[in-house]
Amino acid sequence: DQKKSFIQSGVSDEYDPLKAGSIDCTDLRPHDRGICRALEAKHIPPKHIKSKPRRSIFVGRLPLNISEDELFNAFDRVASVRSVKVVRDIVTGACQGYAFVELKHERDVLRVLRKCKGISFDGKEALIDREVGRSLKGWVPRRLGGGWGGRKEAGQLRFGCVDRPWKRPIRVHKREEEEGY
Repeated sequence: DQKKSFIQSGVSDEYDPLKAGSIDCTDLRPHDRGICRALEAKHIPPKHIKSKPRRSIFVGRLPLNISEDELFNAFDRVASVRSVKVVRDIVTGACQGYAFVELKHERDVLRVLRKCKGISFDGKEALIDREVGRSLKGWVPRRLGGGWGGRKEAGQLRFGCVDRPWKRPIRVHKREEEEGY
């Protein structure tokens, strides 16, 4: 069973915080405060970014000392890279742990996702997926209660991405019905 991202899964072309918060897309009510926040959030994607979202990939779980050059060199071995943007703290300039890599051609995105799966930086495995912040309608970032990921300990897991795909719904059959009670 191949892992698929939210867009690839064919479930929807629109982000739904309830589905992202459900392991099998069947939840009808929010089970944590983050999902409630995401349902009420009014996120407007940034308009000033010049990169094309369909040519961009998200790279997460990066070490805090990563440089743009290091990312550029790692991905340029697989496909032609147009630009790299490491997201940094406004005050300290430290890496926030994620970046966006824009490729020169849209057709290279799938190749990079396949060939760079499991790529590590400073011994830390990175998470690589499509950029959805500007291409998936209704997207709500993690800071507003949406997004992907989350920690099991916090009780705010999100599903639908490459790292944590949806599972098939479990169908419960009543034994009484089968036996004719």
